[in-house]
Amino acid sequence: MSAGPAAETVSRAEAGLPPLRRDRSVQAWVAARGLSDAGDTIWSVALAWTAVTMAGPAAAGLLVGLSTLPRAVFTLAGGVLADRWETRRVVVLANVARVVVHVGGIVSLTLLPHRTFATLVVVTVLFGIADAVHNPASSTMARQMVVAEDLRPLMGTFQTVSRLARLAGAPIGGALVAAFDVRAAMLVDALSFVVIGAVYAVVLHPRFPRTLGAGASWRGDLAAGLRYVARTPAVRTLLVSFAGLNLFVSPAIAVGIALRVAHEGWGAHTLGVMEACVGAGAAAGALVSVRWDPLRPALVAFVILVLQGFGIVAFGFGGQLFLGAAATFVGITAGGASAYLSAIFVLTVDSAFFGRASSVAALFDDAMMPAAMAGFGALSGATSVTTACVIAGLSMSAMCTWSGVRMAGVRRPNAV
Repeated sequence: MSAGPAAETVSRAEAGLPPLRRDRSVQAWVAARGLSDAGDTIWSVALAWTAVTMAGPAAAGLLVGLSTLPRAVFTLAGGVLADRWETRRVVVLANVARVVVHVGGIVSLTLLPHRTFATLVVVTVLFGIADAVHNPASSTMARQMVVAEDLRPLMGTFQTVSRLARLAGAPIGGALVAAFDVRAAMLVDALSFVVIGAVYAVVLHPRFPRTLGAGASWRGDLAAGLRYVARTPAVRTLLVSFAGLNLFVSPAIAVGIALRVAHEGWGAHTLGVMEACVGAGAAAGALVSVRWDPLRPALVAFVILVLQGFGIVAFGFGGQLFLGAAATFVGITAGGASAYLSAIFVLTVDSAFFGRASSVAALFDDAMMPAAMAGFGALSGATSVTTACVIAGLSMSAMCTWSGVRMAGVRRPNAV
């Protein structure tokens, strides 16, 4: 990569870049990311359905969650790799590995149909390892492609496209596994990896320099990354906030809504509608963030999330229409705030440590999520779903108030 000014130091005009709506490279990247997200959803739905029909709900839950273990084990190493190697090389190789895993799984399922569950276990574990390598590296590309003023609309666009892709991918995955079997979903997902890998290899040419690590050892680089996170207050605050959001929000959406629907006897179709409300609301919220550029985006994001906490509280009350409205509200606030905070995180973290900081955030997700889901379920069983939603929502609002006070001074890029 040629030397030049960093993305945060120049304007779009100074860099000679077109607006995002006319930036063909970025548009191809967004489209490929959306296709990849749809492929992942198709695969996840097909995997879960196959596991349920073969081995029951418990085995399905184990299989679907199995990828978190290798991700948690290898993600910090993936962060070090992301900060030592050129981004495109890591991402392309990770997507090649994903394609090989899917093709190998298809061949194995064809030749050894009696080993279906074992094959899916191996595929899931290998995907977790590939994710641990891919995700920290791919997170570094935004800062290499667009100027600071375009990060917020880019993140909002990614959020919108991703939510819509997942909404579309879920029914497609169900239709594919019903009409054929899990191999059809694996093939579609593999093709999506071919597309995103090709876009990184051919279309995306980094426009801004990024300092790569060259430490004496991987262990030393990892230790340096952890020290950077520990000594940088803004980064610490954002990482704590991200971890808290997953601790309080994800269980309320994934477990709380399902428990409400089940306890009220509203039927599985109602659960699908509620999940669609969250997804559609998130897409709408992300789209708003593309258009609205507040002076203090961090403060706005955390105020939005404080309000979202009350939406989570509302999960525990009312009838179907009220729950649907609450789910939509939580989706809207999640989509909008996520776009702002993602852009702030990209700009706040030193580019030399970005892969490692991203891997720390991913580790928190993978380590805390199973415990958070189980904890929410246990609290609901010991008290009630309403009590669990109230505790989760108010705790989130309190945490986001603390974070908002600490990050209130962060101004948008190029603000006077």
